[in-house]
Amino acid sequence: EVLLAVGKSTGLQFAPMKATGNAIDVYRIVDNRLSLLHSTPVDGVVAALTQCQGRLLAGVGGKVALFDMGKKQLLRKSQVQVGGGGMVKTVAAAGERIFVGTIGDSVKVLKLDLSSMKMFVVCDDVMPRNIVSTAVLDVNTIAASDRFGNIVVLRCPKNSVEEAVAQESGTYNKTGASFETAAHYYVGEVVVGMRRAALVQGGSEAIIYATVTGRLGALLPLKTKDDISLFVGLQKKIREKGRRFVNRDPVVYRSMYAPVSHVVDSEILKGWGSLKLEDQKEIAEDLDHTVMSVQKKLENMFSELL
Repeated sequence: EVLLAVGKSTGLQFAPMKATGNAIDVYRIVDNRLSLLHSTPVDGVVAALTQCQGRLLAGVGGKVALFDMGKKQLLRKSQVQVGGGGMVKTVAAAGERIFVGTIGDSVKVLKLDLSSMKMFVVCDDVMPRNIVSTAVLDVNTIAASDRFGNIVVLRCPKNSVEEAVAQESGTYNKTGASFETAAHYYVGEVVVGMRRAALVQGGSEAIIYATVTGRLGALLPLKTKDDISLFVGLQKKIREKGRRFVNRDPVVYRSMYAPVSHVVDSEILKGWGSLKLEDQKEIAEDLDHTVMSVQKKLENMFSELL
């Protein structure tokens, strides 16, 4: 049976964040209509909900709680405080791993111990990011956006979650694991939502994101070392040869809060068509390509999504 869980608050205030009442309502779908099954009071604002191992995982204030289904209300099986009091903004589950995005404490990875029904923080971020949205890319990697317009891709060190061992006290011996920054890019607008998806059937998967102004964008992974070498070199050459309408280096702009890393800016690559033929030939020769092969590579890259 498919059920719908909804977090609700009464008398909600944002500064400071508080409410006179909070609850999680569970609805059953009957004849294409929602029928309230039961309501469960909770002690914090519910900003994130997802399913995990057949149970309901909820971000309740600054805590992550795991609920099981009951006849009259949800049954809380486990609860853990994450961060230094910042509200949980996003939750996502991938097997026994739980990715949690918080306001002020960045992203954390929790491990769910099914035998004891306890959750433990096993990997976190060294940067205090204010998370707005997240998208799990695989069991070790997550993409996140913050309130300042940055997108960052974070990756758990290899075997860091598996090497976290439970102690007799019931806590986990955290191996000191912290996320590795796989990529960082300043969008310029707050990214309010993102998802790993393909826009057309059979198309390449990418990180599709939407900004607060309604703009859509995508981060497309480069699949071969040859493509990476070509586009990184091409971006550098176009920056040197291309026109700057406001006399500002694009890399400085994309590094507004932290240095841009492992992201090639397609806005710069689009400047290839505005270069003089002599400049295109010179750049292509420096990259061991012809003008036509560079043009073909760019067309294929821009058409992979659609």
